Parts: sequence; structure tokens; C-alpha cells
Amino acid sequence: MSGPSENVRDAWLETKYCCTGCGCIFHYRFLERVEEGDDPERTNRRAISRARKDAPRDIPCPQCGRAAIPPFDTRSIPAAVTIALITMTLGVGAIYFWCSYSLNEVAGLGAAPLSCGAALVFLVCLWRSSNRPNAARLSKAERLIGKGTIRRVEHDADRIAYTRSGLLLARVCRVIAPIVGAVIFTVVGLSVPHLGSPYNPELVPAYVAPGDDFEFTFPNKIETIKAYWTGHPYWTGHPQIELLNSGEVGGGRQITGVGSNRGWPETIRTRKNEAFETSVNPTVKLNVPDDPAWEGKTLQLLVRMDVTHPKYMPGKGHYEVVTEAMEATFSVSLTTTETSRNLRLLWWTSGTLAGLCILVPPLATLAASIWAYRHRPELEIQITDAPPVSIKPD
Repeated sequence: MSGPSENVRDAWLETKYCCTGCGCIFHYRFLERVEEGDDPERTNRRAISRARKDAPRDIPCPQCGRAAIPPFDTRSIPAAVTIALITMTLGVGAIYFWCSYSLNEVAGLGAAPLSCGAALVFLVCLWRSSNRPNAARLSKAERLIGKGTIRRVEHDADRIAYTRSGLLLARVCRVIAPIVGAVIFTVVGLSVPHLGSPYNPELVPAYVAPGDDFEFTFPNKIETIKAYWTGHPYWTGHPQIELLNSGEVGGGRQITGVGSNRGWPETIRTRKNEAFETSVNPTVKLNVPDDPAWEGKTLQLLVRMDVTHPKYMPGKGHYEVVTEAMEATFSVSLTTTETSRNLRLLWWTSGTLAGLCILVPPLATLAASIWAYRHRPELEIQITDAPPVSIKPD
């Protein structure tokens, strides 16, 4: 049995294009080889398949001169996803430093290059992929209209005006927002030591007032598996936090603190190329009593803590639980409660604003690409033997 008769011929296919810059919709004709048989529906499906594969990209828009794309072109989505992921990864890194080292210069040293890198990557990719009006493409579109290749141009004034205003606002926000976010992270983060007084560079946050919590990291390192360790700055029934100058500041109030109660499983698994042990500086979180009389005072503290952690035993294939004694003496210069409250408000407000400025533009770009594809004009392909008709100027 023989199948339906088919022949291959050259035919003119006409498909719809949409300009994402001004909203203009027009039709473009191009020559394509079409397999035509007795079944018109099958012929049409094959024509659509060929058009999806071979339809010319970047046809000039007759309204603004931008490069228009056919409705089924999805090339912009992978690019938008890549830009969004790179920018957001750098932005999340900057936010991590901002939250982990609040009111400390370390946050600025980490967040500044990451946020600047995020803004630079986003703006460079945005510039390279930007589809701007082009006089040469506009002239080409006029010639194609004269040849009859571009036809049925739909100039929807309301849609074009809405699209133009919306895209202009979006472009301004996308360009300015990452720069603003990087500037905030850089300026506020690196100027932390000069925002108030006194500044304690070894503490997080570096500005402490009566009633505040802060973290202190021991200068001693421990070698532990997967950064596991546990400790508490108390002996049984006896505090290990000692105020050395209690006579100067006025004793009677207890400074409290906690270490880590993070446990570990009985069997610790490591990856093939993962180091068995990691160097860790244990951290203790302390609380200053809420005593207004301590404002402006300097506390001399002695902190002792027994740190328990798993230690890998070479050649034995297992770990043993060991305990190491930690001890450190440091000073804490207290600021006023009002200064501490204002600086914390400034820090978290500026960090939130900067984080939004860094993260929102790539998310908006990705969402806009997906929305434009989901709301693309309906695919229209027509098969005709008639060539384009040239339009003679009046």
C-alpha cells in the first residue's frame, strides 16, 4: 500500500511578529520549502513545524526599528535565567555577610565586592542584550514594507503607549536599582567604624549598649569534623564569665552567655574529596545587663569555655570526642541605648533596601521574559503561492 501522494515545493509562509519594545504587531513573509500532500491538516502541521525551525529572527520593527522576534522564539528565556541566577547568587552572598556580621566592618568588606559584582554582571548583560531602537533597522523595515515582505502592520496606539511607558519605567528601575544597592552596601558597610562611638571591631555587632546581645569569637582554633562543636560558658554551678573591673563599673549584675549545643550523629559521613577536619573558631554569645548606669563604661571580661568536638583519628577510621579549654580576655566599650537602637535601625533598613535593589531587577527580568512568552500573540502561519507584492510609492 502506498501512502498519500506528497510533493515538495517552494511556498511563501506568512507568520506574525511582535515587537517587545513598542508593542507593534506585523506579519512577515518568507520563502520556505513545504511538503504538500492530500491531507491539508497534515500539510499545515508540517508548515508550522518548518516555520518554528526556520522563521527568520530579529526582523526589524516598522514602528521603532527594534529587532522583533516570532512568538515562538524562546531564546531570551535561558539568557534571562542565567543572568538572574548569577546576579542573585552574588546578591545573596552580600546579604549573608550583612546578616552574619551586623554592624561590623567585616560585613562591608564582604558585601561591597559581591554587590558591586552583582550590579556589574547584571548591567553588562543587560547592555549586551538590550534591544534598542535602530535607524538602520527602521530603514530596512521601510524597504521590506515596500517589497510587500512586511505587511498587515497593526499600530495600536493605546497598546504602544502603554508598552513604551511601562518598559521605560522598567528599564530605568533595572539600571538604577542595582547601582543603588551596591552603593548602599559599600558606603554603609565600609563606614561602620565611623557611624558612632565607641566601636568594638572584634565583636558582632561592634556597637553594644546595656541590654544588647553580642558575639565574641575566640582567637583559638580547633580542628573538628564538619565544623561540629559544642560548648557552654559555664562550669557546673559556677559562671565562666568574669567581669574583671566590676569595682569600676559597679558590680552586682551578672553577664550571661551561651555557646553552642549543636550535636553530631554517631556516624559522620564525609564525601570522597572532603577534608576530614575543618578549622573553626568557637563563638560565644553574651548579654550585657540592661543597666543604664553602664552606658559609656568599658567592661573587662574574662570568658572561659570547655569546647567538646569530634576529632578524627588517623589510621583508625573513626573519631574520638575531645574537650579543649578556651580562654580569652577582651574589653567591651558600651555606647548609649539610643545610639545602639538607631544604628541597628539604620543597618537593617539599609540592608533590606540594598538587598531588594540587588535581587528584584533580575527577578523582574526573568518574570518579564516568562510573562512575554506566556502572553505571546497566537501563532499564525499561512501558506500561499503568491509572492509578495511590491508597493510603489505615490
